[in-house]
Amino acid sequence: MGKILGIPLMMGYQELHLQWRRPSIISGFLPIPVLKIIRFRLPLHIGHTTRSKSFFFIIPENRETNQFKNPSISLATFIYEFFMYYFNMNIRIKILGDKEEKSQTSKDQFMLDWYKEFEWSKNPFETKILKPIEDFIVGYDKDRLQINLFVIKKFNFGSIAGPPGSGKSTILKWMEYELKKYKKQVRARMIHGNKLTGEKHAIKQIILPVMNPLERFITKPWQTMTIATVTNYLRNKLAKDKRLILLIDDISEISDLALLLLKELFTANINFQLIINGSKEDLKKKELLPFTKLDHLKIELSGMKYPDLRKMIKKRIESVGGKDIKPISESLLKRICKETDNNPKALLGFAYNCAAEIALERWRKRKEEEEQAERAREIEEKELFEAEGEVEKESEDRERKGRKEEEEETREEKKEKKEEDKKEETKDVELEDYYGKEGEYTSPTRKRRLEQEKKIEDFFETVRKNLE
Repeated sequence: MGKILGIPLMMGYQELHLQWRRPSIISGFLPIPVLKIIRFRLPLHIGHTTRSKSFFFIIPENRETNQFKNPSISLATFIYEFFMYYFNMNIRIKILGDKEEKSQTSKDQFMLDWYKEFEWSKNPFETKILKPIEDFIVGYDKDRLQINLFVIKKFNFGSIAGPPGSGKSTILKWMEYELKKYKKQVRARMIHGNKLTGEKHAIKQIILPVMNPLERFITKPWQTMTIATVTNYLRNKLAKDKRLILLIDDISEISDLALLLLKELFTANINFQLIINGSKEDLKKKELLPFTKLDHLKIELSGMKYPDLRKMIKKRIESVGGKDIKPISESLLKRICKETDNNPKALLGFAYNCAAEIALERWRKRKEEEEQAERAREIEEKELFEAEGEVEKESEDRERKGRKEEEEETREEKKEKKEEDKKEETKDVELEDYYGKEGEYTSPTRKRRLEQEKKIEDFFETVRKNLE
């Protein structure tokens, strides 16, 4: 695969880390070598899907050979050179092979980020108010219209009652978001009851919407104020066309000093509106009787309707990359709504548990399927290896047999050639013996024949002599 900065990139590397350090200032004024940009694609394993992503690497060419070959350097090349020589650059290359992928699959024995099983970016069932609030608020349409009318008519006090998790805080947060669009007319702030404890702290929280940056960070007027002087400060800050609207969440945690301060604001003639929320029991306390007598809202939240609850779940799931209300079925959602008495917060808790169980079960099944597939793949590889071994063995046997046959044929040919050579040698020897060297008859057979002929001649010579 080539080299990167002189480091060979081979498949054996599981992870390669390259880092450039910023050189000295003097080296920055030296001629900069031309950069070569290499682009290649690697498979990225995201969740349970594999996607291909492009990677770009900047590789400097040899300073000695390419320093002055191309004097005209493009703007893009110059930017890459600048980043390379004046900033730290870290590049990590990770090659994920089949073995590593198998080991990762086999090591996954515990799952924490369950929502990734559905390819979600995060848990959509968190029991917090999601932002922007206008994209997620659902239900209580009539109650929200009533609150809008309350603000328009400039009533002083209103309350929202309901059990925990019914949506009281969400409505106040929605009010604060919408009222901030009219900063020239209204200064609104949502305050949790536990922040209205001590005198100075309560004063700061109440006057914070009308303070300018100089007062917030430098002069800090709340440090010298008392309950008696707060009304004068607010009267000076609030013009006739401006109002201060306080939205207090969970009135049960507010302190007695804060209640006294709110009573002073009510008795003073200033543009001030207050909306609180809490349970019915908290709103019936004696300390709040001066306020509840002037209540112009009296909203009671019991529970949302099923279509609104379904819409809430759908919006949350789609905000993290899901589709509709899946993996929760329609029947399961209806059953959860019935068990939670249509309480939004309780519904989110049940939906969280159900979705986590579904994800865990799906993960378990997928893991079993992967293990089965891995075992099947191992068996297939083993069978393939054995089949390849048999084929190789048969091929070796055929080659061995062929070599043996060739050796036998060669041996037979050599033997026949040897016999022919022997015959030729025997024939040559006989001729040589027959004729002898320099014309002499030295063959033993010829000698015997001559001896016989001589004996016959001697016999006939003796017979001829006797006849004479």
